[in-house]
This record gives sequence, structure tokens and C-alpha cells, in this order.
Amino acid sequence: MRQASGRSLPVATPLDPLGYLGGMSTRRDPREARARLGGTVNETASAGTGADEAAGVAHDRRVRTAAKAGLALLVPTAVVSIVLSLMTERATDCVMYGDQCSSIPGPVVFGSFLASALFGVFAVGCPRERLPFPSARSWAVKLQGAAQVTMAMLLLVSP
Repeated sequence: MRQASGRSLPVATPLDPLGYLGGMSTRRDPREARARLGGTVNETASAGTGADEAAGVAHDRRVRTAAKAGLALLVPTAVVSIVLSLMTERATDCVMYGDQCSSIPGPVVFGSFLASALFGVFAVGCPRERLPFPSARSWAVKLQGAAQVTMAMLLLVSP
């Protein structure tokens, strides 16, 4: 409501031509609202994109943290998988007698290790402005995890 000489005046709207709804106006003068907010309508509309930008940055930070965790766990995952696979009877027969050895070639396991490392490095190191599409970092982390799980499974089934 507009202030005139210390008292509130009703503001007419298309739905309330006299400016009264049940004795009180529910709408305020748009100029008063802009003055209270400290800017024009365009300035306040552009503030919404800043909130979206902040949410995107926070999401990127969480995804980068997940990628860093995956990279930090890559070598320990490989070592634990190798140790666990060598503790089996099948691995003992393969090492001692050359029987029951796995038919999974070593380059396949190394390829999944390398793919996991490359996806992780991309997810951590690529600046947001250079991403090919907005969800590229999320996809890289998902592919990193899939490659890492694939590597662990291949190591566990091959002594």
C-alpha cells in the first residue's frame, strides 16, 4: 500500500478496482516493492540465476569429491582384489602347477584400471566451462565407478 501523509491508501488492481478486498488491500504498489528490494524487476530476476549457479557449483564440488575418493581408492582396490584372489585354492594351483589359470587377458584388467583412472582425472581436473555438456562430470564419475568395479571383479575371478 502506498503511504500518503502517514496513512495507508488502497491500491486498485484489475481484480479489485476499488483497492479493497474485505476492507483491506492484499496487493502493494509494485514501485514500493522494488524500492524495498533495492532494485528493478530485471535486477531481482537476474539474482535467481546466481542461486542456480551456486547450486551448480555445489553439485560440481560434491561430484569432484566423489571422483577424488574413487581415485584415492583405485590402487587399494586393485591390491586388495589381487590379495584376495591369490588366497584361493585355484590361485595356488595356478601358481604352483600352472593348472586352472584364468583365461582373462592381463591387458583387459589393465584397461579397466586405466579407464577408471582417466575418467577420474577428467572428473576432477576438467574446468566447468570446458565440459562438453552440463552433466559430463557426473557421467565421468559414474563411468569411473563402473570401470573400477569391473577391474575389481576381473581381478577377483582371475588368479
